[in-house]
This record gives sequence, structure tokens and C-alpha cells, in this order.
Amino acid sequence: MAMLAVLKRMSRGDLTCHGFRSTFRDWAAECTNFPREVVEMALAHTIESKVEAAYRRGEGASQELPGGNS
Repeated sequence: MAMLAVLKRMSRGDLTCHGFRSTFRDWAAECTNFPREVVEMALAHTIESKVEAAYRRGEGASQELPGGNS
């Protein structure tokens, strides 16, 4: 939803968000050494398992996320 808001603010009604997640995921896998979990965090995905989410609170917090502020 955030990407759609960016496109609207840019007055780019001719574009859609479809494919941005896939493109980013492919780029991260092919051109970076970031683990899958870090890439998913950069995409703001939530962890489905409540147990895993509880234990992952601190993991990756010190790693630089692709596309994030360093």
C-alpha cells in the first residue's frame, strides 16, 4: 500500500505497484548477500508464527537493510 501512495503523490496514475515486490526480491537475491529474512523485513512483511516473531525481536536489528537508511 505504501508504494501505491508514493505513485499517487507523484501523480503517476499510469503506473501500478504490481511487480515491485517481485522485482525487489529478485534483485536482492541476485545482487546482494542479504539473508532472505532480512530482505523480507525490508519488505515490511510480518512473521506469521507468533512464537517466531517473539523470538526474532532483536535479530537483524543491527544489520543494514537494503533500501533502508544506514
